[in-house]
Amino acid sequence: MIRSRQLNIRAQRGIALLIFVIFMLMGALTYFLSDLSALEIKHQQTVSTSIALNQAKQALISYVVTYGDIDGDLDTFPDFPGEYGFLPCPDYNGGLAEGLEDNGNCGLQSVSKIGFFPWKTLDVDVLNDNSGTCLLYAVSGDYKNDESGPTPANKTLMLNQDSNGMFQTVDEVGTIIQGINPEDRVVAVVLAAGDPLPGQARNPDITGTFCGEDYANYAAYLDIAGPADNSDVSAAADTVDQFIHAVAGSEDASPNPYNDRFVTITRDEIWAAIVSRTDMIQKMTDLTEALSMCLSNYAAANGLSRLPWPVQTTLGDYRDTLNYNDNVDETPGYAGRLPLTVDNSNTDIGVGFSNELFTAAACNALLVTSGTTVDLQTTSAEYRRLWENWKDHFFYVVSQDYAPAITPAACGANCITVAGTQRAAMVVFAGSRQLGQIRNEPVGGDTDTKFNVANYMENGNEAVFPDAAGNGVYSTAATNDIMFCLSATSPPVAVTC
Repeated sequence: MIRSRQLNIRAQRGIALLIFVIFMLMGALTYFLSDLSALEIKHQQTVSTSIALNQAKQALISYVVTYGDIDGDLDTFPDFPGEYGFLPCPDYNGGLAEGLEDNGNCGLQSVSKIGFFPWKTLDVDVLNDNSGTCLLYAVSGDYKNDESGPTPANKTLMLNQDSNGMFQTVDEVGTIIQGINPEDRVVAVVLAAGDPLPGQARNPDITGTFCGEDYANYAAYLDIAGPADNSDVSAAADTVDQFIHAVAGSEDASPNPYNDRFVTITRDEIWAAIVSRTDMIQKMTDLTEALSMCLSNYAAANGLSRLPWPVQTTLGDYRDTLNYNDNVDETPGYAGRLPLTVDNSNTDIGVGFSNELFTAAACNALLVTSGTTVDLQTTSAEYRRLWENWKDHFFYVVSQDYAPAITPAACGANCITVAGTQRAAMVVFAGSRQLGQIRNEPVGGDTDTKFNVANYMENGNEAVFPDAAGNGVYSTAATNDIMFCLSATSPPVAVTC
């Protein structure tokens, strides 16, 4: 009896110990699984935010590639033919339906803008980060769209593949991570604000909205950490702004926690997609030929076969069309960029033409080799806009024997030679940058490198082009430049070089 009772007590103790061990194991397993679950949830949140950010980026790149084809008013004609690279404005205030870009409130010319991501304009679903907050978005001043009229005052005067962004990314001590050089700066940023940090008081309108329309309260969403203020951009034109990206533990940083995550869009990402369009090379070829024909018409119209002076190669602001004025005082005076204003040439030739080349030469119905009719005269026409946005890429050299004067033109000792043939003049479209070529303009404190023809031409032409005598010898060897010549005839006519 006593022995049986002892055995029973021992059994109960054993069972109790087993239950205790099982309880401890279950507790440890529960702790492990809950910790694993938290990590998994955090990972899934990170993935979902990354997916949303990258969807937004792809939507923006698709928009810039097709910008020149958009028919927003459904009249079967593109709204802005001949324009590429423009990004939508942010959804900045309640003036339009939520999710639409506020292109009538997008700031002054060349001033960057920040707001909510314009998902409806881009024809995508509402995009949220892991906290449920809608994505936000900032765009560099020269890249922002403005649809307020046929010649909107707030739209940049020139946008092409050499146009730099105005954003940099930095770390918590201000070291620049992306955008040290002007050509490497970021064009646009799509931001995920994440959960609010201490001090961020968000006031979304949760009734009947997708994103809350908490406009102008961006500091309650985006971080102000150390050297960077993600919630605001400068109100001054051509000003560089900086953004800081969250890193592990930065949400607990002191005294300035930060948790914004974002993706950037660079100049090269935008323009690699645009210049790969199958029609871009043909459009630039047609435009270059049409410009040559326009010059030919000018020579024929003045009755002396005289061609205008070029524009000097160094300009204070290459974006401003008014700066493309022929300049007889430039040394050398026979080579430079292609002019729009030809008042000095008109004076020297002694004709009473319009001072705008495209008008004086009747350049509104030019039938080029491809069969396209090019209108350079109408300011809203596709090829006129294409020239205005790429005008810094067009170079022009005139032979001394065909430069403005009072005697009929004919080639003597002072005509240029192109591929072994004497020519009256040559028009060159400088293609994409080659290795070592940098094309920055003097805005926002950047050093001007656009004046240097070596950043545009290759194969020895860059050395010849500063043509002091108007009788240089040029090559048409392999290059990505497009060249058309004017024949050494009276009057000169546009021909392939």
